Parts: sequence; structure tokens; C-alpha cells
Amino acid sequence: MNSHTVFPHEFWIEPERWILEKGQTLTAHTKVGQHFKGDASPFIRAWFSRFELHASKFAVAVEGNDGDFPAFKQKLNHPGLNLLLYYSTADTVYYSTMEKFEKFLEREGLLHILAEHRKRNFPEQGFKETYVRCAKSLVQVRGESAFKDHFSGMPLELVASFNPYQLKHKDGVHQRAG
Repeated sequence: MNSHTVFPHEFWIEPERWILEKGQTLTAHTKVGQHFKGDASPFIRAWFSRFELHASKFAVAVEGNDGDFPAFKQKLNHPGLNLLLYYSTADTVYYSTMEKFEKFLEREGLLHILAEHRKRNFPEQGFKETYVRCAKSLVQVRGESAFKDHFSGMPLELVASFNPYQLKHKDGVHQRAG
């Protein structure tokens, strides 16, 4: 039996700086954790199916060597919005006993999943969970371009309806620039 329910850990791309000048080097970490506290991972080609940089009129695969840390380090030369995206390869976790699964769910605050597991008559031992991780990060290089965030085809993806760096600050409230 397969389940299509999704209960992810947080996974994100965390740039060291969000706004850069043209030609400056962006360094960014891929992180896994919760509540935006997590562990950074190195660049490992076997861990992703896509790791890309998108900007005005181009999209390129992120280049690196296994073990590079941080996972992304590159000069950004295209003004306006730049988008980093990461789509992992599938990973599988095996649970030999229900006790191990319950301990995992308790640690993650997801014990409510146990009732759903049993309701669907999923196995009590010897079962697996397969997952992928998807993330995007929007970075601004000073200057203008018409490039916008867009759907890239990942199975779970948020798309910004406007460039967040075009927000204006007025009376303590951020507003979209008209």
C-alpha cells in the first residue's frame, strides 16, 4: 500500500546575504531542521536531481565538487531577482518495528499519524517511507530585470506572486511597490 500524505521536515536554502551587488559572490547553505534551526549540508551531487540558479534569460545547473561547503558559492552577475532551487533525489527510511516508528513520530510531534497508519491497515513492522526535499531561495542582485519567480516543476513548490525585494517600507508596514 502507498500513502501520499506529506509530513516534511523543514528544508531550505539559506544565503549568507540576501541582497548583493552585481559581481559579488553569493554563498548559501542547504539546511535540514525544524523552526529554521538546522544542520548545513555540503554539495553532494548524488543527493540531488536538480540544483539550479535561475535569473533573467537563463537557468544553469549549480557546479561544485562533492564535499564543497557551503553547498553553493558563485558570483552573481545578473541584476534583479535570482532564484536558487534544489530538488533532492528520493531517500527511503525503513522501520523494522512499530516501536521505532512511534519513537520517530513522538520526537517529531506527529503522533496523530499513528492513528492514520493503523486506520489504513498499513504494516506494523517492516515498512518504509520514501521522500524528496524541495527548496527555493530568492536573492536580489541590485538592479532591475523582468525576471519573476515561476513554477519549475518540483512536486512541492511555492511561487512568489511578486518580487519581495520590490516591497516598500511605509510607517512600519511593508507594502508592495505599485
